[in-house]
Amino acid sequence: MASNEKISIIAFVDSPEPYKKSKLISEFNIKYCSTLDNFIHEVLEEKFTGLILDIQKVMRTPAYARNRIFSVAANRSLIRTKVESDKVVFVDDLSNFKQCCIDSNCIMTRINERVKINIPIRISSENDPAMANSFAGIIQNISASGCFISTTADIFDQDFLHLKFTDLSNKLPIYAGIRWIKSTDDNMEGVGVKFITIEPEQFSELQQKYITPNLKSNDS
Repeated sequence: MASNEKISIIAFVDSPEPYKKSKLISEFNIKYCSTLDNFIHEVLEEKFTGLILDIQKVMRTPAYARNRIFSVAANRSLIRTKVESDKVVFVDDLSNFKQCCIDSNCIMTRINERVKINIPIRISSENDPAMANSFAGIIQNISASGCFISTTADIFDQDFLHLKFTDLSNKLPIYAGIRWIKSTDDNMEGVGVKFITIEPEQFSELQQKYITPNLKSNDS
């Protein structure tokens, strides 16, 4: 990353004003979100390397919604803050947060490059993490950050899904956010998802088994 390039992060805060007065503004390119829907939307849509969470705002959020916040924040560079007397107080170490964001930015260089595959997957709705009522889908392309799935199931009323890769060693469902849905020519639903909660060994195995070999074949 160039020395003069600001790091892109997303902030879940009540107001951007205290943050604009802090040293954060010179270090980061910050997208401020004051509502949960906007925050979730930006996390799913934007390329970012870290998150700011105002812990006072998070704790005022209803419990069911806090679970979503904690899920999307898992395994991401994160700094917790609070506002006192109109000044930002950093609960976590700012220097460490910045370095983690820089490291994440380097990892993201090829993270969105997609490769074509055709593998079966099991899917369930957000309120079925045990996948008791799962249904079938086919992954048609995949990257390290998400995938495109076709399915005959009606998922237009869903915002999040649980995905089970049956051929991964760790079969724990992966929590994913829906970025977009469209109907395909063969009367199936096509859904683009972003991985939110994925175990490190699952991430590594997806890379080794599907992504890296196909990237190499595309480059040859």
